[in-house]
Amino acid sequence: MKKIDSDDELQGLRAQARGYIYNDYRGAVPNGAEGNVLHIAGCSSISRSNTNYGKFFFERCDDATAWLEQNRGRETVAWRRCHRCLEIEE
Repeated sequence: MKKIDSDDELQGLRAQARGYIYNDYRGAVPNGAEGNVLHIAGCSSISRSNTNYGKFFFERCDDATAWLEQNRGRETVAWRRCHRCLEIEE
């Protein structure tokens, strides 16, 4: 897991389209799973994202989900997978 520190870094990871990016909106939205979303790095949603709220990069999906379950809470309650890019991936 690596914290993404800048918009340039975020867009560079998106352009590489490798790995996974988690949007961390804890405290900014009333429902955790609404804004706290795990994406494939190349997801079109990332092209419209910025680092005003936390972003984290993971090499592998299973590493991301394990970290999220341990540090953020249960999937679908505290965070969710992107409906566009990760809904069918396990």
